[in-house]
Amino acid sequence: MAVVGDIYNALDAFCPFDVHEQWDNVGLLVGESSAQVTRAAVVLDITPYAVE
Repeated sequence: MAVVGDIYNALDAFCPFDVHEQWDNVGLLVGESSAQVTRAAVVLDITPYAVE
């Protein structure tokens, strides 16, 4: 099973975090990179509906 770090590395390879704008929060902001992933969602804007 994948861990958070695996997904982090895949996203960084696809969209490198080092080319972000200064005001962007990028990377792992909460949680542990070693945590197992049981499900995932990718959203552009966080809304109450997206969180549900």
